[in-house]
Amino acid sequence: MLTFALGPLTRGTFFEIEAMPDIRVQASLLAERLKSGGWETA
Repeated sequence: MLTFALGPLTRGTFFEIEAMPDIRVQASLLAERLKSGGWETA
């Protein structure tokens, strides 16, 4: 099972990720990854 996180939950990896522009970038990257099937596991 995969879990994805955005925004403040990713603070440990991406310090200062609470601003909306940063969260929009994270959401966009995650959407592209999901759309392309890059999340599938073997």
